[in-house]
Amino acid sequence: MKRRWPYGAALVASTVRLWAADPGPSQPPDAANPPYHGGALDHPFPDNVYGADHDGSTLTLSNPFTSRFGRTDHSRGVVTYACAPFTPRGSEGIYGLDVWLEQQNPDGSWSPIAMNGGRPDGAGSPYQPVNTPNPGPSPAYRFQWTFDATPLPKFAALRVFIYVYLYNQGGGSQGNFYVPSVLGTLQTGAAADAPVVVWDPSAGPVNPAQATAGSTYTISATAQSDNGDLTSITIWQNGASFASAGGGDGWTSNAQQSAPAAAGTTTTYTAAATDATGLESSFISWTVTVAALQAQAAVSAANVILTLGETFTPAFSGGGGTGVWQYSIAGWTNWDGAASGNSGTENPNGTWSIAWTPTVATTYQYWIAHGGDATYLPTQPTGPFTITVVAPTPPAPTPPAPPSTPPPSTPTPAPTPPPSTPPSPPAPTPPSVPSPAPSSPPAPPSSPTPPAAIVRIRFNAHGEEASLHSPGGHSATPLWTDPDSLATSPWPSFTGGVPITALHFPFPLPTVPTAQPVP
Repeated sequence: MKRRWPYGAALVASTVRLWAADPGPSQPPDAANPPYHGGALDHPFPDNVYGADHDGSTLTLSNPFTSRFGRTDHSRGVVTYACAPFTPRGSEGIYGLDVWLEQQNPDGSWSPIAMNGGRPDGAGSPYQPVNTPNPGPSPAYRFQWTFDATPLPKFAALRVFIYVYLYNQGGGSQGNFYVPSVLGTLQTGAAADAPVVVWDPSAGPVNPAQATAGSTYTISATAQSDNGDLTSITIWQNGASFASAGGGDGWTSNAQQSAPAAAGTTTTYTAAATDATGLESSFISWTVTVAALQAQAAVSAANVILTLGETFTPAFSGGGGTGVWQYSIAGWTNWDGAASGNSGTENPNGTWSIAWTPTVATTYQYWIAHGGDATYLPTQPTGPFTITVVAPTPPAPTPPAPPSTPPPSTPTPAPTPPPSTPPSPPAPTPPSVPSPAPSSPPAPPSSPTPPAAIVRIRFNAHGEEASLHSPGGHSATPLWTDPDSLATSPWPSFTGGVPITALHFPFPLPTVPTAQPVP
């Protein structure tokens, strides 16, 4: 049977010599009597005489620490060398063991790792007594190197470098020997965690899944580094740069930006972060959907009749949503088709008002529109509708109150006007025919009857009898007439009638005709 120093599958062969950077034995040559001498690395001396089996030894790296964010922190960890029991061969036993943790240098050589000079946790020396006589086995041993306050080296190769001290007090090969060997190599990898980027919680306008058309929302992401070496965070919108920030305090940083919600769109945002070693987080994505706007129901208004001086506000109907109502009066006011948030109509001076007051008695045309909102599109202008403005009716004159008892009056006989021509002399009476005597005296004139009070006057139609006259013709001013009402009532009411106004005055009355003799 060949005598050897087996380490099992975990053993990685190295060169047959010690690197200059490898540590020397921790024990002096005279630590045992007689003094020992060494053998070559991984070449037990003498191979056919001395050896020590400890199959099953392992070198592992674990990460029992968590970051400040509650995740496993791979920048900190524990390296464990689980040394299986020794079984001496060809010697009287094993009296000791040296253990160092080494890190490979850029030139390929190895040196004890910086933390504790490569010595295990709590060890003032790399030496561990074994004192196991042949045939053994020795106890199992466990060595640890804890990287907590000191971080693990990144992208490093680690190994355990070992001296096993053998003794042989008799026989032809009497003496003490140390046999160097290694166990490894162990790779730390990044010995760190890539940054982690997360979307901030969705709340209201921050990171909404659905946004209201016309509103503004904010996309916000936060990056974290378990190792405190964060350098940047970036957010993209549909592949284009949208927002970014630096590394903050190294542990966490936030990037955010606002965006308008366009109706009927779907926008995808992505985010990632990097650290000082070039490690990049996984990409995360967020989608914001904005629903398309709906068409409103038809809108309408009504034709109206106003009296000059009254204000006008349309009676809108139809539509949908919470948009503003607007109207425009052709030739008089303006609007913007309800595209803005202004209500009513725009005056010539640029101001907006809900009501409008016509200044001329005529017929106007107007159009209406209803604005959009988060659900509905604006309507198209609808119209025209009419506004008919009429002049106000003047108040009726108040007639004087009639006297309670009409006073008697004695008519004054009209004076006899002088004859326009001298009277003819009376014709002579023939002497043969006497003049007849009157049979009776004439009756005395009776007293005139007082006229009754005039209650109303009416005329059947516009015409000569219904207007004032002047020598040159007749006036267009009616006296007082109501021909339209006569069609429905023979005695219509004249309440509120307009008093007559004589446009042509004064003018002379006609000459009283000359009295003619009664034949």
